[in-house]
Amino acid sequence: MLLFKIGLIINILVAGGFGVSLVNKRLHTKIYGMDNTSRQILSSLYLAIAIISIVALINENYLKNIVLVLFPFQIIYKIYYFKSLLTIHY
Repeated sequence: MLLFKIGLIINILVAGGFGVSLVNKRLHTKIYGMDNTSRQILSSLYLAIAIISIVALINENYLKNIVLVLFPFQIIYKIYYFKSLLTIHY
């Protein structure tokens, strides 16, 4: 359970930081470049991950259920993203 909690805290810090920048457009543009729809969707996804992680930390009853769905989702997303980067030809 300690490893789950550490993972959720990392989610809150990393995903939350990216997601919260969505609220402040000027900061978002300064850090991540020109704003566009795809970046807003990605920011919303990261903000949702951070919120779900907070819920899991606050309510121990949901911790295991959320982690068993959220962590594999994040791993699959990162593998898919990495593979898509390998297929891009400039």
